[in-house]
Amino acid sequence: MAASCSVYTSLTSPFGRSVRVCLHERGIEHAIIESKRGERQTAEHLARHPFAKIPVLEHDGFIIYETQAIIRYITDVFPGHALAPSWPQEAARMNQVIGIIDAYFFPQVSLPIAGERILAKKMGYAPNEERIKAHIPHAHTCFAPKDAIIRNRPYMAGVDFSLADIMAGPHVAAFA
Repeated sequence: MAASCSVYTSLTSPFGRSVRVCLHERGIEHAIIESKRGERQTAEHLARHPFAKIPVLEHDGFIIYETQAIIRYITDVFPGHALAPSWPQEAARMNQVIGIIDAYFFPQVSLPIAGERILAKKMGYAPNEERIKAHIPHAHTCFAPKDAIIRNRPYMAGVDFSLADIMAGPHVAAFA
């Protein structure tokens, strides 16, 4: 079966992983098109994503960027089990977790800690331990609400796997 979607991403991107997990959950065949940092300033990539970022999803000629928009599109367009709770409080919690990942966890934890270690290893240099150490308090700040939100529940937004887990999982895994 031919891939119905293409995902432009880096294999180390937690946002790209979120898109890939969402496609996997829906059972959607997809092609991964490796997007290297230096290639993202080309006119071709800028036509897909004007901010020169990843991931980008292309589906039947439709191009969409921004991870939240992509995973919501996937859940709206492709059949499969619900990845968003129907109960308003759980849906709000899901959106809250997604917001925490985008606004706080990624820029304050994933990028400066996990990103520093992963990039250093990939590029063959020693990670900047002072930079990492300076962001450890942010990790505690970000993990405390996550722990309070999840409590005894099996998933971030309640009793079912949702887009909150799809967004949070790759970031927490990269941090670990």
